Amino acid sequence: DLRMGTENARRALLHIVKRHAHLDLDRFFDALADATNVHLDPVEERKIARNTMMNFRDVRALHDAGMAVASHSHSHRVLATLSPDEVLFDLRKSRMILQDILGTDVRVLGYPVGHPVDGAIRKAAVLAGFDLGFTNATGLCKAKTLDVMNIPRVAIGQDEPTEIYKWRM
Repeated sequence: DLRMGTENARRALLHIVKRHAHLDLDRFFDALADATNVHLDPVEERKIARNTMMNFRDVRALHDAGMAVASHSHSHRVLATLSPDEVLFDLRKSRMILQDILGTDVRVLGYPVGHPVDGAIRKAAVLAGFDLGFTNATGLCKAKTLDVMNIPRVAIGQDEPTEIYKWRM
């Protein structure tokens, strides 16, 4: 029900996208556009993407300036919503594209949404060629119990004040 208010509707939609396995996103977004009567034409969509997302040249410039660049998957889907084969394909594709852009080996992955991984997803990340995987889990990295494919990273929300981020660091 999209009439529950903007913030509640946004959360409900995100919950659907992030928690439902094998969701057909194209079909979902087409149905959402029809339900809300809000449709983006391809020109408008490209303009929004150009203004809000980095392009390959931007990524290369960050790398050339000395910043570490890691994979964040290709499709940015919650990996737990994909089959193990889809996860492996997605992570390999992301790694290959980044390596082509940067001209260097890419061995680090920041999981989309940041949930810790295990089982088939962890295995797919390793098979895709990653040596380190970062989650949004909080906590300390303890040498004796550290899982290099589940390293906590500091997450920051869009609405959090800078002071909170500094405090977390």
